[in-house]
Amino acid sequence: MDSGLPGIGDAVVISEKAFNSGEPLAIMCSLIDYLEHLRAALVRDNEISTAALEYNAVDFYIANVANGGHAQFEGNAGEVDLAIFGRVGAGLAKIGHPESLHTWERFMELHRTRSSRMTAYFASGQSAPHPDDQLRALDTLFFSYYGELEQANADSLLSHPGLVVLDDAEIAQYVDYHRDRLSPTYDERRRLRFEAAPRHEQAAMAFCETNGLTYRAILGPTSVNDDGRTGTAWMYRLADHERRVVVMFDDGTVEHRANIDS
Repeated sequence: MDSGLPGIGDAVVISEKAFNSGEPLAIMCSLIDYLEHLRAALVRDNEISTAALEYNAVDFYIANVANGGHAQFEGNAGEVDLAIFGRVGAGLAKIGHPESLHTWERFMELHRTRSSRMTAYFASGQSAPHPDDQLRALDTLFFSYYGELEQANADSLLSHPGLVVLDDAEIAQYVDYHRDRLSPTYDERRRLRFEAAPRHEQAAMAFCETNGLTYRAILGPTSVNDDGRTGTAWMYRLADHERRVVVMFDDGTVEHRANIDS
């Protein structure tokens, strides 16, 4: 597909179906799918449109706060990618919703001082405000404009000069076209990523390769003790948002599981 379309560094790509729906949820889900295609092709974040990453980050923020408040966002954002904090701030500034930007700036003030406030909470015998209590006040503000913010993020995306609307097959072709022109090449990126990965991540990657799964990222470790066999279970994410676990036992054996307890 030598389409004459903007390159991946400039394009914000969504499907025709999402565009025609005009629904914020459909639009953002389509953007997420496109970004997943890029990451499956091992396109790096610094090669992807900054705007696309910012719209996605704002959507991640909205979804997490709507489901579990700023405390949930704070926990999940650190697990996913610390760069997301900067992208949310830049994205909110770009879409021009002053109330949400004010709430975000207050959240970041609390986020930066969380460690010291948690120390003060325990030093006070738990009589000082718990850090999460202060975040709940921001949740109340958020829900006063939640729907507006969701719509504003989608509207800003739809008005972006780099917007590209394609059908699903064309999106796959667009990503493949750019994957085949990457430097370093896709195959070289796969090799470099595998060689640089720690042993548990290599085990997860190899399992996915053998079983036709698309590996995404390690999410975090949990200690395990199976009838005296101790080790560490590493949860990881697949391209379809499913999760699996690789268990690295202290005796050197490795097990692959659908979940920690299976």
